[in-house]
Amino acid sequence: MKYGLFLSMKSLFFLLFFGLGMGVAKAQTAPSDSLMIREVIGSFFQGMHKNDTNLVKQSCCFAPDFKHITGKMPRFRQESFQGFLDFVGNPKYLGKIDERNSIGSIQISGPMAVVWCPYEFYMDGKFSHKGVNSITLIKSGREGWKICGLIDTREK
Repeated sequence: MKYGLFLSMKSLFFLLFFGLGMGVAKAQTAPSDSLMIREVIGSFFQGMHKNDTNLVKQSCCFAPDFKHITGKMPRFRQESFQGFLDFVGNPKYLGKIDERNSIGSIQISGPMAVVWCPYEFYMDGKFSHKGVNSITLIKSGREGWKICGLIDTREK
């Protein structure tokens, strides 16, 4: 009886150790959602900095929503995605757009994520404004994480 129990415990230990080890190995090889979200947001802002509208487009879903909140008495402004791309791709701004940001938090619920991203915006090396980006992303099976909305505050 002791011998049978020993084999059972040994088998159980082996299965648990092997099974957990495989789960850890899989988790280490597959990038986490947070890492993939950081990469998408990084590509988006890199596209802005490089005036690369294709990189910006690749980071976004087909029709992202852009909104801005400005002033002490808040004013809301909607910007079309095409208007945003026209700004980013304008040759007169080549090498002049510099949004310095950090990712404050990432909240994920299934195929949706919201990222809080404080920033400072510089144009041609001069401080323009600062604020916070709230970026909403969705995850599709084929394309992975994409930005589908961005709302920001703008303060001097």
